[in-house]
Amino acid sequence: MLNNDKTRYELWYGKPIIVNQFKVFSSKCDIKNNDDNIGKFETRVDEGTFLGYSTKSKGYIYFIIKV
Repeated sequence: MLNNDKTRYELWYGKPIIVNQFKVFSSKCDIKNNDDNIGKFETRVDEGTFLGYSTKSKGYIYFIIKV
């Protein structure tokens, strides 16, 4: 049985895939800084570039830009 109006994900799970959570490759992103020694007036965000999705955990791969 061939079904051309549904994706493989939709046929397998019975619901359409949510694509609004995808990120654009090489776009600018902000990474939350979880250091314990952050001062009161220091920034809590590092600027980076999105490189892709991790295959080993729930997370992103990014490159931090240090100025």
